[in-house]
Amino acid sequence: MQRVEEDEKLAQKLQQVEDDLAYAIALHTSEKAARKQSVQSSAVPGGEDSSLRAAPAPPLSASGGRHSVAIDGMNVGMNVNFRDPTYDGAGESATRQNGRKPVFARAITGAIEHYESRGHLVTTFLPEWCVDGGRDGTRYAHGHELLRPLVNRGTLILTPARMDDDNWLIDHAKRTGCKILTNDHLESHISRGKLTAAWRDAHVIKFCFVANQLRPMEYEQK
Repeated sequence: MQRVEEDEKLAQKLQQVEDDLAYAIALHTSEKAARKQSVQSSAVPGGEDSSLRAAPAPPLSASGGRHSVAIDGMNVGMNVNFRDPTYDGAGESATRQNGRKPVFARAITGAIEHYESRGHLVTTFLPEWCVDGGRDGTRYAHGHELLRPLVNRGTLILTPARMDDDNWLIDHAKRTGCKILTNDHLESHISRGKLTAAWRDAHVIKFCFVANQLRPMEYEQK
């Protein structure tokens, strides 16, 4: 019996190694193709400026269980360009946080749908109070009822109160190699040595909403 268990554990380890190798090969191939396409585009006279071209969603991971993009739910939900047609300012004290605009659930679900509709795997991180209302039960995201199904199927991960949800985004990207959809420069994490500016530049996808449609672009440091 002990020998059988040892064989099973060895088989599992070998499978994990194969999965990690497949993922690394797929990621390298995708990045190589992207660089080649960028060089070809920039070489075309009168062609579109590559710095203004919207980036496609990141490539799918080859290894099962890994995710191609992690979404900063708080950052997306509070984007200045998003307009929720169901929000008229009523109950503003309950939906605004520290005088800022509310977190819009529809912005978050829109970002998730953008990537999932293109066949990509998504993990979104969001403070738990956006769904459960927090300690006083009034801090819900606007339209929070739209988020519960995403929690139930594991697409939306709720991070603990009084913790920086960026920590989970960064940790997830380091574990899986995925990209991060956020407009956060992550400067505080860089200053603390948690990550480097080069790592940030390689993993972050910036975005804006145009007519409530997500427009992601690769990070470019000015």
